[in-house]
Formats: sequence, structure tokens, C-alpha cells
Amino acid sequence: MSISVVSFIANYLRPDLPDTTAWSDASLTSWIDSSLLDISRAFPRKSYAMWVAAAATYSYPFADSTTVADETTIIRLLNCLYPYVIADTTGPAMTRKSHLDEDFIGGDFFEPDSDAQILYIGAAMTAGASIYSDAHIYWKTATNTIINPSEHYELIRLFCIWQAYIHQAAAVSSSAVPDSSLFHATALQVGRAEAAYRDAYQKLAETKATSIFTDGWTMDKWDRNIHTDGEGPVSW
Repeated sequence: MSISVVSFIANYLRPDLPDTTAWSDASLTSWIDSSLLDISRAFPRKSYAMWVAAAATYSYPFADSTTVADETTIIRLLNCLYPYVIADTTGPAMTRKSHLDEDFIGGDFFEPDSDAQILYIGAAMTAGASIYSDAHIYWKTATNTIINPSEHYELIRLFCIWQAYIHQAAAVSSSAVPDSSLFHATALQVGRAEAAYRDAYQKLAETKATSIFTDGWTMDKWDRNIHTDGEGPVSW
């Protein structure tokens, strides 16, 4: 199921944010994109990344993956197979290990650095061979269409309302003649909007999500390994 950005703004955002001067369509569209990235941290899409190996090269930027359009697409890498035989969809699995360890280079090791957006691999590299990794990527708008499942619509709506109030509060505080009562009122709106978003996010995470699966560590008791076991749904 999908919905156009235009329809989402009209049907889900304008009832709460009718002022097109304060909250333009362009601003709302930007916040929709931001919401998708935030939501994807707990509700990622399952995909893959692949690189062409270069001799004596042991670090590969996520953005150089043949499946990635920009460096922000991949949230995390889940494994590493090298050399990967595409026709057979097979390859020796590397063992995760810190790339700072002295025996990393030359061993069958890998380490994904999500912050730096770099995959480190210690295996002896053969030029032209393929490196493969299952990956979590974030949901993006495609041709101005939100492709997230409908279960996410309320989260997107609440996130955008929260951002709208944040920007409204910033505008009030930067006024030439600040109105303290108005600032406190908008600050209260910001707090309530954030709480509503966080509460809805957590409730959906408890029932649907991979629950903030981050670089091999699960951060809460609701993790069901949906996106990594290859059995069942791979996205929500």
C-alpha cells in the first residue's frame, strides 16, 4: 500500500496544520522525509549491499555499494560474504571483529561502521570479486510517493506535527519582541507532540518491529529478529 505525498499532506497533516504560510508544503514534505529516516531505525527495510573488491583495499564506503544511491540509505550492515558468487548466491561468511585488532588484516573478518558509513573487511582481496552484505535501509519517498505500510502513517503524522511545533516555537523565540506567554504555550505544544510521537513509536515497536536492532545488539525485549532470519516478513 502507498500514498502520494500530496494526498498525505492533504488528508493527514493539513487538518492539524492548516496554516500554509507557517507550514508550507515544502516544509511538510521535508519533515515527511525526516520521519521516514527516524521510523526506519526501528522499522527498517531489508535489502542488500554489494561492492566490487579491489586488491589490497580493506575499507569500502557504504555509498559505493552498487545498490545505494547515497550515503544515508544504509542504516546498518548485518553480515559479510566474500568472495560472493552471484550465480550461486553463496560466499564464505566473514566473522565480525574490530578492524583495529592487529590480526584483522589478512583474516576472514569484517566490521561495519554505521557512523562512518564504512565496511572494513580483512580478507585477502581479489580484484573484481564481489563483497555482499544483507542490509537494513531506510524507507524513502519514491516519485513523491510514501511507500511505507499504512501502519506507519500515524507515526509520520505525529512526527511532522512535532516538527511543525518545534519550528513554530523557534520562530516565537527569535521574534524581535518575544512574547513569553506565547513561547511557553508553543513549548508546551512541542512537549506534548513529542510525547505523542514517542508513545506511538514505542507501542508499534513492541508489537511489530525489529526493535532498534543495531550492529548486532538488540536494545529491548521485543526483538523478534523479523528482518534478519529470512523467514517471514522482512519489512513493516
